[in-house]
Amino acid sequence: MPRRKRRSASVPPVDTYLTIHLNPPTTDDLVLMKSIHDAMQQTFGLTRALTYFDVAWKDTEGTKIVIRVGEE
Repeated sequence: MPRRKRRSASVPPVDTYLTIHLNPPTTDDLVLMKSIHDAMQQTFGLTRALTYFDVAWKDTEGTKIVIRVGEE
């Protein structure tokens, strides 16, 4: 009798975190999100520019942020 293959447990998607140093500093969230989106569009094209990301942390001076990028 042939053995059935075991199904592996579903692995949850893993997020990637990126630290970005800003120059000039900015504390405006909309400017940050628009700048990141524009850079992704220039680099990867319109399709990959729609990749999910959010600002996970930013310092009070506006010189450093951490963004979380979804797997898909």
